[in-house]
Amino acid sequence: VRRADAFNLLGSVAEKALAMGRADEAERILASPLADVVEASRAGKRLSPWLVDMSARFAAKLATSTAKGAWADYVIELYDAQLRPCPAPVVDELYAAFRKVNAIDLGRLRAYLAHLREKQASFGPAERFLIQRLEGLERLAALR
Repeated sequence: VRRADAFNLLGSVAEKALAMGRADEAERILASPLADVVEASRAGKRLSPWLVDMSARFAAKLATSTAKGAWADYVIELYDAQLRPCPAPVVDELYAAFRKVNAIDLGRLRAYLAHLREKQASFGPAERFLIQRLEGLERLAALR
């Protein structure tokens, strides 16, 4: 609950900073709550899908606005731990980010895709489509 409250409060401030083209300020505002979420994920704690999706959305926007590949890597790590595809709006933002970022961890992305492919039979058509879109991201990243 504390993490969700932090995002509700800080997210709107960060959105305004991003809208004003102040990516560095948005990054400063969000760095700590985003770190808390990924640390909880690494520790195997159950996270609400809303919190994961909100964290990933902000991290993907930061990747696009700062051109830092580490934020795209953050998104991949978060969803790999959840063993589910990123939702479409996050995938869309990652496509924008991948065209701008300095570098991404291609090995991490490939490992995430391998984990999703292992579970593919348990996914519905929408999730399988998202996996195809993520495979497109892998091709885009491999060209860099």
